[in-house]
Amino acid sequence: MGSIDRRADRSFADLVHMRGWRGAVCSALVVLLVVSCSTGDARDERKFEAQEAKRTQQVPAVQQTELANTFLQPTGTPMATYTPRALLSELVITTGLDASGAPTNDVSSVSQGQSVTLAARLTALTGGETITVQWLDNNGTVLASADQIAEPTSGPRWFTSTWQPAGVPSGIYAAAVRINGDLLDSITFRVG
Repeated sequence: MGSIDRRADRSFADLVHMRGWRGAVCSALVVLLVVSCSTGDARDERKFEAQEAKRTQQVPAVQQTELANTFLQPTGTPMATYTPRALLSELVITTGLDASGAPTNDVSSVSQGQSVTLAARLTALTGGETITVQWLDNNGTVLASADQIAEPTSGPRWFTSTWQPAGVPSGIYAAAVRINGDLLDSITFRVG
C-alpha cells in the first residue's frame, strides 16, 4: 500500500505541472523535427526543382518505352484466309450435248456456219460466281461473250456456251472460261 500513499501525497498542482511539462516537451520535439527536415536555402530549392522538372519530362518517355517493350507485342502478320476456288476438270469443244448437259463428242474443228459449244466441267462453286465464256479470234480479240451466274455445287457440273461462227474466215479460234473475271483455262479449235 505504500505506492498508493505516495500518490495521495502528490498534490493537484504537481500533477498539472507534470502534464504541462510533457506538452512542452512534445511541442519542442515536433518543432525540432520540422526544422531538421527543412535544410538548405532558396537557391538549393530552385536547383532541386529544375532537376526534378527535367526528370519529370524524361520519365513519361521512358515509361512509354518500357510499357511498349514489356506489354505490347508487335502486330503479327495475319494468316492467309482460304478462298474457295472453282476447279475446272474438263474443257471440251463439242457440237452436241446429251440430256444431262454433258458433251456428246470432242472435236478440234467445225465446218463454216456450224454452231460450236464449249463445255466446262466445274466443281466447288459457292454460288453467285459469274462464269464467263469468251470466243476469241487468233489475235485475242473477243468476238462473243456470254455470262452465267453459278448455283452452289459440291460435285462436278457442266456449264456450256454455244457460238455460231457465221461470217468468220477459216482459221484458229479459241474459247476461254473465266470465273469472276479470272481466267481458268482456254482451248483452241479450227473453223473451216
